[in-house]
Amino acid sequence: MTRRTSKKTKRWLDAPLKAKVALEALRNEAAVAELAAKYRLHPNPIYASTEQLLDGAVAVFSSVSSKKTSGRLRSPHSTPRSAS
Repeated sequence: MTRRTSKKTKRWLDAPLKAKVALEALRNEAAVAELAAKYRLHPNPIYASTEQLLDGAVAVFSSVSSKKTSGRLRSPHSTPRSAS
């Protein structure tokens, strides 16, 4: 008699899906268990994604990163640059 084992393949999450799920978790739109069932994930990657998002948010607003991008970003209320 042979024994059959079911082998699950690991599901890799792409960045847009991780961001979407993490934002939903942070907004408390649904419980983590509900999000896990909705996206067919274990709750641990959802917790990890939210932590990663929060850690990344700190880097976005840090003074070092704002100095690097200050030349590329403009205020939404600034006037367009002239072509001259």
